[in-house]
Amino acid sequence: MPQDLFTIKRYALELNNLLAGAKVNKVTQPNNDEVILTLYNGKVFNLTFNASAKFCRVCITNTLKESPLVAPNFCMLLRKHLGSSTILNVDVLNEDRIICVNFKSSSEFSDNETFCLITEVMGKYSNVFLTQNGTILGALKNTSQTLDYKRVNLVKSKYTLPEKQNKLSASSLENLKLCFKNYNGENLSAFILNNFNEFAPITAKELEHRILSKNNGVFNSKIAVNETLNFINETSAPNVIINGKLGEFYAVNYTSLNGQKKQFESVIEAMNYAYSNAENLDFITSKQNALMQKINAQEKKLIKKKALLESKVKESENSEIFKLYGELLTSYAYSIKKGQTSATLLNYYNNKEINVALDENLTATQNAQSYYKKYSKLKNTAIKTLPQIEKIDEELEYLEGVKLSVTLSKTKLDFNELEEELLLNSNAKIQKNDKKQPKKAVKSDYIRYEIDGFDVLIGKNSLQNDKLFKELSNIDLWFHVKNYTSCHAYVITKNKDVPANIILTVSQICAYYSKAKNEQKVSVDYTLKKHVKKQAGKGFGAVTYTNFKTVVVTPNENEQYKKMQ
Repeated sequence: MPQDLFTIKRYALELNNLLAGAKVNKVTQPNNDEVILTLYNGKVFNLTFNASAKFCRVCITNTLKESPLVAPNFCMLLRKHLGSSTILNVDVLNEDRIICVNFKSSSEFSDNETFCLITEVMGKYSNVFLTQNGTILGALKNTSQTLDYKRVNLVKSKYTLPEKQNKLSASSLENLKLCFKNYNGENLSAFILNNFNEFAPITAKELEHRILSKNNGVFNSKIAVNETLNFINETSAPNVIINGKLGEFYAVNYTSLNGQKKQFESVIEAMNYAYSNAENLDFITSKQNALMQKINAQEKKLIKKKALLESKVKESENSEIFKLYGELLTSYAYSIKKGQTSATLLNYYNNKEINVALDENLTATQNAQSYYKKYSKLKNTAIKTLPQIEKIDEELEYLEGVKLSVTLSKTKLDFNELEEELLLNSNAKIQKNDKKQPKKAVKSDYIRYEIDGFDVLIGKNSLQNDKLFKELSNIDLWFHVKNYTSCHAYVITKNKDVPANIILTVSQICAYYSKAKNEQKVSVDYTLKKHVKKQAGKGFGAVTYTNFKTVVVTPNENEQYKKMQ
């Protein structure tokens, strides 16, 4: 997303027109990189000042984020000086990517004093400063003085602007004429980027496209000047170009870019849409990666433990030979003298001789007892180990289900509910904080479909599968993929016969929300809920079922029937 000076000027002007005169009602700081001011100016606005490397911006947002119980120092500083203050104006400083929001304070601490909240929108070097009369009162991110020897932006020091690059302003007609007159045929977008301070690389490429397309790909300085001015003064609708899951906002229509374009009335709205989606996707990805990392670590431990137990079981398979040695030594004890290291004995079960190793310090009877003990120990090991292996298999199967639930979790509520399940389920030993209590949050909703008048409900995780089992009627239809981890799908029948086409469609959907999602042909079992039984002593959503029928389908989300959540 082009957070260049050209774009920043556009939305700074919109913010000024929208927020001048707005009163600060609330100040929050949800994380180390962001503060949010809740403003009132006939309507309530949430103004975000973000200094993160990926999402740096000053932008109106639709929702407030959850804040820590203890407000950080910078948040307290803003509350002290900006609480009940009024926004005077929003401006761009020094013809650079620096947005200044000026406030007039009328709090109990300061009356009729002015403050400036300065946001430097500069990628990983972004920061937010609160200043008064040019003096820094505090910063969102405290930096060491050694990071930039040319700037000493510490508390109580004078705020100094970042050093500007030696570039021209494209807003000046004279600058444009002078610059393009010196163009020598190099890469045009690189030339624009290196000579003007308004443009990001993608904006420079847009200008190159416009300039060259006007003259059949041949550069003309007069056209370059005119097209640049036209672009700077353009008033075409801001838009977001959606490619895949992400969308990027643009202050005007970039004709060089392809993709689905969603238009907005203002740059602010386009920014809000694009950044909200980007932050949400970043949140989902980070949460999914964190959970998957824990699950994979637990799986690795279980697999290693299972291999060790299986090796013990394999050893116990040889236990019968020790029992035979004990029997033979007992039978032929009269012929064996103490001090022998081995004895060749006739195996009366097959009439073949067998050599038995002996401890020379023990008598024949004592050697026999030693072999009996080995036999008994190995036999007991097998008896105790096999249930442990079965338990590990159950845990691994459960974790496969959790992996599926992680991929289906798309909101904070989804992840809260999944974390609650992991805390409550003894099979999932991936939560390190044992003292943590399950969250009493609003539950996330099921995946919902409506197909030809029938409601279809799908659990996103084992907790939801368990809840659906308890809530729904015995006459509802239950679906599950055969021999694969899958969500539980239900058709609410309302005591009506479910047509074959709906059974087929729901089977496709059930297969889509399973580990068999990428298979070409998948078998899906379905039966009335009354034939589904919870497994005693097992985790959430663990069931057995009878009286079922099976259909073979190709997984399909059938998104046209899906309800928005």
